[in-house]
Amino acid sequence: MQKIKMLGILTLAGLLSTGAVLDCSKKTVKAQEIVLVDAGGNVRGMFGFSDDTQIEPGVWLYDDAGNVRLSVTLLDDGSAGMAIADQKGDIRILLSTDEEDLPAIYLIDQAGELRTLIDIDEKESPGIYFYDQTGDVRAMMMVFDDGTPDLSLFNDEGEIYWGSP
Repeated sequence: MQKIKMLGILTLAGLLSTGAVLDCSKKTVKAQEIVLVDAGGNVRGMFGFSDDTQIEPGVWLYDDAGNVRLSVTLLDDGSAGMAIADQKGDIRILLSTDEEDLPAIYLIDQAGELRTLIDIDEKESPGIYFYDQTGDVRAMMMVFDDGTPDLSLFNDEGEIYWGSP
């Protein structure tokens, strides 16, 4: 026990002599990346910055196969996003706000095609858009900023073949 105390005193003295400042009143950890690993040493999560820039912070959670299954990021243009991926690592749900803080939810099929979009536009009008397998809008429902509802169905050429009002 005496040796442990002496080692602690020597360590403290060494840190102070190198100019390190110890402030036990703060409970702050500063880092550019924190990696969460499981008992086997596999990366299961990361809190840090995207690989291509040091200005876009994010959180990434990985499954046991090493695929990113959930990510939350803040981009340098002010937008934010959260992506949820399937077991193959393909993004299936994307929630975002753009640089103008307009929200959107994207639902993506197994082929990577956008199938449903729920958003609020710059006039605060909510809308839901349904897309076919090729990415063409086939149905749209929205409420305009004056309160007028709209429901439209589109043919293969993208023309409205039924609409209300």
